[in-house]
Amino acid sequence: MKNIEDKNKIKHYIQEYDLDKVIGKELFSYCELHTFDKGEYICQTEQEVNYFYFFVEGKAKIYTLLENGKKSLLRFYQPLNVLGDVEVFHYNQYRVFVEALEACTCIGIPIKLVRKHGIHNANFLRFLGTHLAKKLDSITFKSSMSLYPLEARLANYILENNQKENNICLIESNYVDLAELLGSSYRHLNRIIIKLIGDRIIDKKGKTIIIINLEALKALSGDCYDS
Repeated sequence: MKNIEDKNKIKHYIQEYDLDKVIGKELFSYCELHTFDKGEYICQTEQEVNYFYFFVEGKAKIYTLLENGKKSLLRFYQPLNVLGDVEVFHYNQYRVFVEALEACTCIGIPIKLVRKHGIHNANFLRFLGTHLAKKLDSITFKSSMSLYPLEARLANYILENNQKENNICLIESNYVDLAELLGSSYRHLNRIIIKLIGDRIIDKKGKTIIIINLEALKALSGDCYDS
């Protein structure tokens, strides 16, 4: 992690993501700019929480480690997102791993100061509440999706990430990570992809999935995709 002394860059990100009122005057002077290289951990399980982060540039993956040592991939992060939202209220240690998939930038504010000033800022609390609600919705949805067969989970992922203007889905990281995200092995996922290609429902070029038969893909997703 590198701490970049650049208040103008911080102001740029605050304006870009309309965070002026969210951060407020009290917290702005404490804002720091932290950068992380690809493969570096932004936070790790059981690490003490020192900062609340606004995730403003890059891409990262969030996962936990199971008792058997396997990773359970929870989601991918892209701007704008936050790290440390739950920890503001409850925990003093992180409960997940957040690993940079490319160069990442965060606006960091010492968590003690967020607890002191942020909780008295209605705009900050509203912002935090919105993100926590989205996180809860995502966890609930992923839990319900685990009851569906892999074909349906993959179809839903493709549809949710479909760039509708050209009917393609760009894989956010790689197919190994996608398998983890969908709760599958890479081999099982690969078999399903090959089957869907053979059925002329999708095609694949590198990390791009091309939708050939949109209606068939929707049918595969069952009732878990809401168009």
